[in-house]
Amino acid sequence: MCESDFFSLPIFCMGLSCQPQVFEVRKAMKEQSSSGLSMNRIVGNAVNLCSAYYILVGFMGYILFYNKDLGGRRLIHY
Repeated sequence: MCESDFFSLPIFCMGLSCQPQVFEVRKAMKEQSSSGLSMNRIVGNAVNLCSAYYILVGFMGYILFYNKDLGGRRLIHY
């Protein structure tokens, strides 16, 4: 393992720890079936929300660093 593997470890841990929550949400949805929401719709809304947030953060970063000369291949310095 190299040092960069430890930077991605929290992402994988968070993803694996959140997966079991899907079953709890599905069980709660079956108990309240009058809401009319399906699991596909909830997951779709979650993906859309995360995508919108990702685009917003990227756009704000672009605006912040628009006039700055960062040079090429910036990620090599990290």
